[in-house]
Amino acid sequence: MKTIRHLFLTLAAVVRLLAAADEEEITLDLGGGVRLELVRIPEGDFQMGETEVTRNLIGLFAPHELRARQVAVTKAFYLGKYEITVEQFRRFIDASGYQTDAESGKRPWKNLTTGAYTVVDGKWTKKADASWKNPGFPQEANHPVTCISWNDAMEFCRWASRQTKRNVRLPTEAELEDAARAWTVTRYYWGNKATSAPLLSQNPSGERLGLGFWANVADTDMASIGDEDLFLDKALVMKTPIPAKRSDGHRYTAPVGSFYPNPFGLYDVIGNVWEYTLDWAGENPSGRDPRGADSAKLRTMRGGSWISTPDVFRPSYRAEIEMQGRTSTRGMRVLIDERP
Repeated sequence: MKTIRHLFLTLAAVVRLLAAADEEEITLDLGGGVRLELVRIPEGDFQMGETEVTRNLIGLFAPHELRARQVAVTKAFYLGKYEITVEQFRRFIDASGYQTDAESGKRPWKNLTTGAYTVVDGKWTKKADASWKNPGFPQEANHPVTCISWNDAMEFCRWASRQTKRNVRLPTEAELEDAARAWTVTRYYWGNKATSAPLLSQNPSGERLGLGFWANVADTDMASIGDEDLFLDKALVMKTPIPAKRSDGHRYTAPVGSFYPNPFGLYDVIGNVWEYTLDWAGENPSGRDPRGADSAKLRTMRGGSWISTPDVFRPSYRAEIEMQGRTSTRGMRVLIDERP
């Protein structure tokens, strides 16, 4: 019965993907020669939540994660083809004069007034001068912006909305998981194994990939600090270790678009940096266009980062975070509704 059900869902996903294949991408002008590319994600039903592992395996990492349930996304939307980059965020800062939480010190967090948590001398720790300009490791303009808080992400969206005359916002959890899965039902959108081999030797751009193939996530030599961005000073025992000899060629963040896109044509929906969502943390119901709790103390983020282990970079995994929190593993992707 399970095999028949998965076959039905797979065939339905193929139909949906074919329907989306001819849809357009759009580009928004952020000014100063900086642009934002977005991909149309069609409406449709999908299985939200974990489908392939047991509650005992994932319980430590996902207190509110639910087993798979049927969800309907009833309206098509446009989602950023890439995560917001350093260049795009710099355009926002230059145009608005905004200071991030890491820079201003107006919203202290975890014994930090200014700064963020990042890697210093191979250890995960706080760094008082860390910010989107200085995350603790080298970045170029095409790397994903990081060391920003949920508050900063919302300010970027407000500015981008004014700049483009479109309603730029963070995606909901349902929208982001739907887009990341591209309606697949496996543990990851490429299959059930974190180390699954690619179908092609090269990505669509013709550039050869590193040994990681699919995503910029924790390498084997990162085991001592894997997932510490989620637990900070707490001891962490990983339930699923990093595969042996895993390396994707990027110790920290990678330029956006360095790895294979998912079937919807989105890059880095797994790994690189965590992506903030619009939702409060809480149980996520099934049904049509579900939202998180009406209010709570924490928000959510999805997708894992360059330091994430296989338990954490599943599309269904949800991390719960404080709005003023900032680390060098957190970033953002934006959405606009299909109809203004």
